[in-house]
Amino acid sequence: MRKTIIIICTIIGLLELMVIVAYFSIFNGNISTNNQDWGLFIQIFNGLIMAILTAVNIYIFYKLNITIENKNQERNIKEKIDKVQSVITQLRVNQYEEIRSLITDVKVELMRNVFNPQNIFKLQKKLMEMDQSFLYKSSDLGYDSFLFPVIEDILDKKDIIMNEFKNTENNKIPNYTPLIERITDFLHIVEFYIFGQMLTQKEIESYISKNKDDVDCTIRCINEFAEELANKMNEK
Repeated sequence: MRKTIIIICTIIGLLELMVIVAYFSIFNGNISTNNQDWGLFIQIFNGLIMAILTAVNIYIFYKLNITIENKNQERNIKEKIDKVQSVITQLRVNQYEEIRSLITDVKVELMRNVFNPQNIFKLQKKLMEMDQSFLYKSSDLGYDSFLFPVIEDILDKKDIIMNEFKNTENNKIPNYTPLIERITDFLHIVEFYIFGQMLTQKEIESYISKNKDDVDCTIRCINEFAEELANKMNEK
C-alpha cells in the first residue's frame, strides 16, 4: 500500500511537470506576463490535479474496503478455527483425565507389587483408543499417531511382565519399574501436548519470554521444553 502511494505521487509530479512544460512550450514559448494566460494555466493545472486526486481517492477507498473485507474474513475464519480447537482441546483433556485415573490405579498396584490383569487390559484398551484417535495425529512423523512409539513401548513392557508373571517360580516378583516409569512418561507427554498446543501462538510465546516472573512455572517449563524440542529438531 505504501509503495503504491509513492508510485502514484511520483506519477502526479511527472504529469504536473509535463503540463507546465507543454503549456509554456506550445502556447507561449516563454513566461507570460498576461493575467489571462496565468488564469488559464491555473485552471488547467487545478483541473489535472483534481482529476488525479479523485482517481487516487477512489483507489485508496477501494483498497481500504478490500483490506477491511479481508480482515473480517480472516477474523471469522480464525474464530471458527478457535472454536474447533477449543472442542479438540476439551476432548483431549477429557480423555487424559480418564486415562490418568486408570494409570494412577495401575501405578499404585504395581508399586505395591500387585499385578491386576483386569486394570492392565483396561489400560491397554485406552492406550490403543488414543493411538487410533484423530486427536493425536501428526503429519511430521511417520506414525499414525505421535503417541504410537511410547504406547508400543508400554505394551511391550506389559507383555514382558505378563510373561514373567505367568512363568514365575517360587513367587518371584517381576520387575515393574520399567512399566511404571514408562506410563509416567506417557502422562507427561500428553500433558505437554495438551498445554503446548494452547501456547503455540507467537504472541503468547513472546509474552511468556518477556514476563517469566509473572507466569506460572508450569507454563514456563512447557514453553522452554518446546523450545528445546525445536532446537533438537533443527540440529537433526
